[in-house]
Amino acid sequence: SVTSMRRVIGRIASRFDYVHFCIEAGPTGYGLYRLIRSLGHECTVVAPSLIPRKPGDRVKTNRRDAISLARLL
Repeated sequence: SVTSMRRVIGRIASRFDYVHFCIEAGPTGYGLYRLIRSLGHECTVVAPSLIPRKPGDRVKTNRRDAISLARLL
């Protein structure tokens, strides 16, 4: 829900001086993007197909994707 997302975003933002969110484009991507921006934070939406992958790397996990996005920022 929007309320729970606001709570999570607020919790993350309270721990740092500056936060830049980066999310994969998907079915909820732009709704989440608009919420993050409305709360005053930077946010980048990335198409999953444009994230570079190593040859032979077929394992896809949320943790790996998050680390890749953070490194690319």
